Amino acid sequence: MFHWLKGAFPRGILPSDCDGEIEINGKFLRLEFKHDELVRNNMIPKGQARQFQALVNTGVFTIFIVGHDDTGKPTCLRVMRMIDGETREDYMDECDTDQLKALAEKWSNKARNL
Repeated sequence: MFHWLKGAFPRGILPSDCDGEIEINGKFLRLEFKHDELVRNNMIPKGQARQFQALVNTGVFTIFIVGHDDTGKPTCLRVMRMIDGETREDYMDECDTDQLKALAEKWSNKARNL
C-alpha cells in the first residue's frame, strides 16, 4: 500500500495501517485484525509488535489484536495494555463478536471513568 514511500525511512520500514481506533478522554483503543492462526501463534510482524509495545508504553493505548477466521468472524483475541505501570498481555483462545463487544464496552466505561 505504501510502496511509494520505500527508502524514505530507515531499515526499509513502511507505515503500518490502523484497522480501527477509538479515543475517549485521551485514552485510545487500537483494533488490529489478523488471521486467527497468526494471533493464536503470536506471529505478529516484528515491526508492528514493536509499534504496539511503544503505544502501550505511553500508558494511554490499549491494543486489541483480534484473530478472525476465513469469513472475517472473530475467533480469538490478544489484549495489550498497561496495568499498574507494567505492560500486560492477555490471550483469549475463544472470542466471538459478543465477547469482543463486551470487552470494548468495558474499555469504554473505564475510559469514561464510569
